[in-house]
This record gives sequence, structure tokens and C-alpha cells, in this order.
Amino acid sequence: MMLTLTSAAQLSTHFKSLRRAKGWSQADLGDKLGIGQSRVAQIEGEPGSISVDKLLQILHLLDAKLGIETDVRSERSNSVTEEPVKKPERAKRGGGAVAAPQHHLKLQSYEELLKSKQRSTDVKTRTQFSSVSDSLPPKPPLTKQGLLPPRKTLDKPIKLSNTKKKW
Repeated sequence: MMLTLTSAAQLSTHFKSLRRAKGWSQADLGDKLGIGQSRVAQIEGEPGSISVDKLLQILHLLDAKLGIETDVRSERSNSVTEEPVKKPERAKRGGGAVAAPQHHLKLQSYEELLKSKQRSTDVKTRTQFSSVSDSLPPKPPLTKQGLLPPRKTLDKPIKLSNTKKKW
């Protein structure tokens, strides 16, 4: 039997039914997994709390398989459709116009797409946004010391006190 699950919570009832079909208690399954009965109860109650490795191990013991199916309809809509390439018409005598080859038209539309993307990128880079900080006064430039204001240089050593301790 194939079951389609859309959430981890749906695994809860399936774990219990698969375990009971084997005739195992939670303690029996826990012994086979190397975990306690309380952990098995927790897994059955909240199956989204286990790792994929543990999930696969449990399913293997319960003789169940995990399958992943992709939505075929979405794959078909995402696939590239191939258009047949038409041969260009031959020029008639008398200097008639020659139809442009199909690949040239595709290349031209590709180049137009690139140009439109470039234009949108140019617009994005030229766009300026104003904020509250635009109305604030300008900050002074950073100094060599970084964010601190410039300080006086100390050419002379600092004299802390003239007193000497006498013992």
C-alpha cells in the first residue's frame, strides 16, 4: 500500500499501525532501535522531532519504505519546449528579401532580453533613497585614530606629581 503524507504529524498514526501490525510494543521497538520506550512514545507522538537517519532506521525495522515522488505536471511545465527550426526562404530572382534565419531571431530576442535586464540594473544603481539620516548634519571625517576625535599629541612625558613618598 502506498501512502501520501503531506506533514510529519501524519506519520504518527502510521508508525503506531506499522508497529502494531508487527505485534511489537513500544518497548520492543525501542530495544531494536537501541532507545528507550519513552523515546519511542515521543517519536510516535511527535515524529517531526527525529532525524532522517532515525526515520529510515525505524521504517526499515517496520518493513516500510520511504519514497519521494516529484510532481510530473510541474516538471512538464518547467521543461523547455523545442521549436522546429524553419529553413529560410530562398530569394526569388529579382532581388526579393530573404527571410531571417530562425536562430538569428532567437539571438536577437536574447540580446533584447539582456539589454532590458541591463537597463533595469542601471535604473536600480542610479536610484537613490532618502532616509532620516539625510536630514542630519554631516559627520566629521574619520581620523587616523578611527572613530575618536583628534587628540593632542604628547611630545613631552606626562608628569603625574612632584611629591615623593617618604618612608
